[in-house]
Order: sequence, then structure tokens, then C-alpha cells
Amino acid sequence: MNRLVQCGTFVSFFLLACSSPRVEAVTPAAKVSYAAYLPRQCEESPSPLFRGVQPNDVFEAELISNFDLLNSDTSTASPQKAVMRYIDDNGTTRFVGALVRESGNLRANCEYKPMRMEFESEQLMARIEAEVARDAGERDQHFAIYKKYCSTPGEASEKKGIPQQGNIFSHLGDDMKIITHCGVHNWSRIGGANKKEQRTHLLQEFLLYQLLKVFETTTFQTRLAKLTYRNADGRTLGTFPAFFREPKSELARRCGLRIDKNMEGEVNKISYLNFHLLNFITMNEEFEFPRHNVGNLKDNTGVRFLVAQDFDLSELSNPDYYPQKEPVVTRFVEWITGFEYDDMAIVQALNVLAHKSELKNLVHRSALDDPSKKRTLDWLDTAFRVVGDFIYARPVEELNHMEEIRDSLGLQGSI
Repeated sequence: MNRLVQCGTFVSFFLLACSSPRVEAVTPAAKVSYAAYLPRQCEESPSPLFRGVQPNDVFEAELISNFDLLNSDTSTASPQKAVMRYIDDNGTTRFVGALVRESGNLRANCEYKPMRMEFESEQLMARIEAEVARDAGERDQHFAIYKKYCSTPGEASEKKGIPQQGNIFSHLGDDMKIITHCGVHNWSRIGGANKKEQRTHLLQEFLLYQLLKVFETTTFQTRLAKLTYRNADGRTLGTFPAFFREPKSELARRCGLRIDKNMEGEVNKISYLNFHLLNFITMNEEFEFPRHNVGNLKDNTGVRFLVAQDFDLSELSNPDYYPQKEPVVTRFVEWITGFEYDDMAIVQALNVLAHKSELKNLVHRSALDDPSKKRTLDWLDTAFRVVGDFIYARPVEELNHMEEIRDSLGLQGSI
């Protein structure tokens, strides 16, 4: 895709004059604590969907809904009732009701569209399950519960679900986003020519979220899934990879922030710098301020914090575009050179280098095929070299200051 160098299009981060937000002015303290320049740290998610889960732990579930409507060509399809079935850690079969609607922009044309679940009342679903259980003739309990739910007035609405407390989606608020494998799409960069490409694309985007999770800052929690789709008539449509992404409201809570709906005001400078570095690590240039692929949170003073998200157009997810990596490097170098003597930027770069081994190990352990792993590792080596040059390719008299910052952060192993 050719990138148009102008405002109002999908622009890259180096177009600062037209696409950057106002960054808060920072007055240096008389005695600097470099640790204060590290990215904002967030709590671990308390939800059983994410807590203590390893990157390759797959959540298996079956979802029944009217996919003829949900995956239709029209974007005006109303939310559809759905029931998800899964087996919990105790071996008990669980059912979760929800209103499901398609969620996506470019991916709205996918054969299997991304979805947002607005959860139903657990009490209502328990009553429906009990009623179905009394009918000993029902052999397909999941389908029977779905049909009963469809004929029962629900408590969830299109824009307001019911927070869950007694199942795997507890502590996540009232909704959940599911990123699908997409399937067939009229643009192969979004979907894939075949099931293998579609699976690889999904796994690559999931891995990029997992890489950012390492930094324990304002980044989304995700969980890999194997999802079986059943249509409203009970037919099984297929089983495909997917992943769940936590709601923005839960990310905000974990980070001691709140959702910024107005997207006005200054941006925290540390968050601004870290946002660009994390997008560079994931080889993602598809964002534009204030909202395109940019999550916006704010603290109690109104200062904004940025969230990197939606990596379906990362060059790493698209092998045909990967040979263009040198222009990506050039644009990033042009941007970061403007912060050559900025200690905040230096701390962000050192923090990225400190996680080099962990990030590469995640790639090695991922479910990606070998060519995709090789491509990702090659990019990470390139990114680490570029970030390392920003820190260490300096006159000798400046290196003492770099080492002072590095040592004060306890990052001696970060080179």
C-alpha cells in the first residue's frame, strides 16, 4: 500500500507536523530520578481468562449465533443473541449468553468478522440452563439453551452488557472483543489466500500483542482461542483460531486511568515516546492521532496516555510488504533523532533493549510457522540495532551519560 504523505489519510508516525498530539512540557528536576521516566506500570489482570496464562495456552469454546446475519455483507445487521459453551478448569461445562455484533473497520468485510460480545445476565442464563436440563429429551444441550435464550427477553442491550462474576469472563466488565481469523477478504493483506495464510496472519497479530505485554504498561491483555462456530440452525460452520482482547475499560482500571472519550488535552510525554517505540518494535505504522489505531486513556488531571493497538496491517503480518523494512527504519530514525539529547527518550530506548532476550524468546516459543518466526526475529534484530545505535552511536564523551542512566536503572544487561 502506498502511504500518502498528507493529513487525513493513514499516515505514519514520522509525520509529526500534521498528526502528533500536544505533548506535555516537562520541567527537569534539579536531581533527576531516571526511574521516574520509565513507562507507567499496570496491574496484572485479575480475570481467569488472562491471569497466570502462558502465551500458547489456548481457550477452546463453541459459539452459536446467527452468523448468516453477523457475517453478511451489510454493516447494518443488528446485534444477535449468542451462547458460548466452554469447559472450565474443573471439567464443568459452562454457558455464557451475550449479544454479539460485528466490530471492525477494514475487517468489517471479512468472511468472519471481528465481534464484540455484550454479556447477558448470569442469573438469566442459569434459569434457562435449568429449564433445558429438566427436558431429558434434549441431546444437544448447547443448541437447546441457545434456542431458549432467543425466545426469552434478555437483560443485556446493544450498548450495555451485564458484568460477569462467576465464569471465565469475570473481572472484565460487561463486554469482550473477539479478533477472528477473518477468512476470505477482498484485500489479501487483511485476510489471506488460504486457511494457512489466514491462520498465520491471526497468530502474528496475537504475537505482537504478546510482545507488548512484556512491558507491563498500557497494553492490552490477549488470549489465544480455538473457536467453533455454529449457525442459528445448529450447523457447525468450522473451527478456527481467534483471540480475545480485554476491554479498554479494564485496561484503564488496571493502569489507574480512565477512558478518554474526548481525546483532548496534552499527552504524557513518556507515554508518547513509549507508544512510538512499541509501534516500531511491532513494525506498525498504521496509526494516526487522535484515534486511528490509537487507544486514549487519561489520568485524574486530564493528561492522556496512549495505547498501541490493532496490528492487522503491520508489515510483519504481511510477508509481501516485509521487504520494505528499510524505509520503515529510515522514518523511525528521522523521528527519534529529534530526541537525541532527551533523557526521557533515552530511558524508553534502554527499557526496550533490556527486554531483548524476553521478546526473542516469545517469538521462538510462539505457534507461528518457521518462516514467520524467522521474519519476526530478523525484524527484532533490526529494531534492536536501530534503538541501540540511538543510545550508543555517540561521541565518547557522551557515552558516560548513557551508562549513568543505564546503571541507575539497573539495566546493565541491556546492551
